[in-house]
Amino acid sequence: MSNGACSKSEETFNDKVAIIIPVYKTEKYLNKSVQSALGQNYQNIDIILVDDGSPDHCPAICDQIALEHKNVRVIHKKNGGLSSARNAGLDAVCTDTSYVLFLDSDDCLTHDAVVGLVTKARYMEADMVIPDRYTKVQEASGKESIALHFTKEMYCSDPIQFAMDVLMEQGRGWRATALLYSFPAIQESGARFPIGRVSEDMTFNLRILSCVRKIAFYPKTTLLCLKRQDSITTTFQPDYDQDIWYIDTQALAFLERTGWDNAVGQEKADALLCRNVVVYLFSIMSKRNKMPYIKKIRKAKELITHPNARGVIRKKHKIPYFESKKAEKGIFLVYYLLRHKQDKFVLRMLSML
Repeated sequence: MSNGACSKSEETFNDKVAIIIPVYKTEKYLNKSVQSALGQNYQNIDIILVDDGSPDHCPAICDQIALEHKNVRVIHKKNGGLSSARNAGLDAVCTDTSYVLFLDSDDCLTHDAVVGLVTKARYMEADMVIPDRYTKVQEASGKESIALHFTKEMYCSDPIQFAMDVLMEQGRGWRATALLYSFPAIQESGARFPIGRVSEDMTFNLRILSCVRKIAFYPKTTLLCLKRQDSITTTFQPDYDQDIWYIDTQALAFLERTGWDNAVGQEKADALLCRNVVVYLFSIMSKRNKMPYIKKIRKAKELITHPNARGVIRKKHKIPYFESKKAEKGIFLVYYLLRHKQDKFVLRMLSML
């Protein structure tokens, strides 16, 4: 199977693609984001802007864009969060739509993202096309760099195996933006984003992957992801432990739906849980967390002694993939120390990073 970009032109296929863009307090970035969707070298695109009760000028900007472009629709709704906005967009997708793509309103698509993804989906007869990389754009400097979601060695067209080996065991491939979903597959699976969770992408993808027949991979970047200092991913999340336990329940539900609720499946789910606990430990003890040191220690101890975590962190797991070798070595060391019950040393070490 070839994983390179297909050479057919965008005129080959004309399947309708819905691009859903949730909008909330991004007036500085919104127009550029929407223009990246409007500027695609693919014709049959329906853009759905979901104003999630944004208190700034975003609602007016959305309405103005819709007035100027016939293929842009706007939904105004009461604020309910990212998942609620994406779900509202899904509910508004036209029945003749073939594919759905999600985009955040501070990010942009590369100009050939849709044609590349659709061409790959049609040629590979895939229900889901996943880019293996994206482009980081630093807001402060404008510097761009490619980041890998996962490596080509992790490609697997079987959706269930990919979910267990990559999403769970490696903790990779979570992102739901700028990849292509079959709309009929979304409808058949009943997939929606969970309200009030920051792990919404993982939940959605586990639901889809338990239902689709085949996935394909796209070895080009489709997303220009803006790295902002005030974004959710760059700020400490004090209640993320609740999302960790929630993700674990979703992984176990996936295994039950797919018939992998056995020792092998449990090992994959435990690997994901251990990875999330350890990554959150780094976050708790980091300088981004402005808690007093004693509160950091207390929260870290509560995390690793939680009934859901304490047995899992003592097991030996495959070290998850990280692009940074330094990060990978750090994770390996923490895994090793926790497995050997060196909790105090781990916390002391992390506090010095």
